[in-house]
Amino acid sequence: MASEVSEPNGSVGTRLKIHSQGLIDSLGRAHVNLARFPWWAVIVAIIGLYIGLGILASPRYREVLRFIAPGLRVTLQATFAAYGLALIIGLVFGLMRVSRNPVLYAVSTLYVEIVRGIPMLVLDHVGFIRYSFLHNTLMEGKSHAQTQEVQGGADR
Repeated sequence: MASEVSEPNGSVGTRLKIHSQGLIDSLGRAHVNLARFPWWAVIVAIIGLYIGLGILASPRYREVLRFIAPGLRVTLQATFAAYGLALIIGLVFGLMRVSRNPVLYAVSTLYVEIVRGIPMLVLDHVGFIRYSFLHNTLMEGKSHAQTQEVQGGADR
């Protein structure tokens, strides 16, 4: 957008507005407003770089990072798997919710109301108990099979 402005020498010039941060005058010179520049982001980046280099340069931190790397990998895998599963479930139930089929609409509404109505802590607790029960059951079966294998090998 061009606008007419009066220059200090009395002539009338044209300036073009480019962003909210700068102007270009009729001679093509850029006028940048440094007061609007996000200096806080530069300071945060410098501090982050300083801390990151300090962590990478320290042998103690490298040892700790090597120790937690497998757990971090599992955490990221679980996070992305849960996100993908939630995305699929949400998409399916969202499409069911806008469906004209009354059965699909009712099922999706029931699911949404139940999931919204139960506090997240309760859902986490129930999920943890189920996971613990399943894990213990599988581990008992595995250790029982290993015990029989060892005992069976000793009988021969």
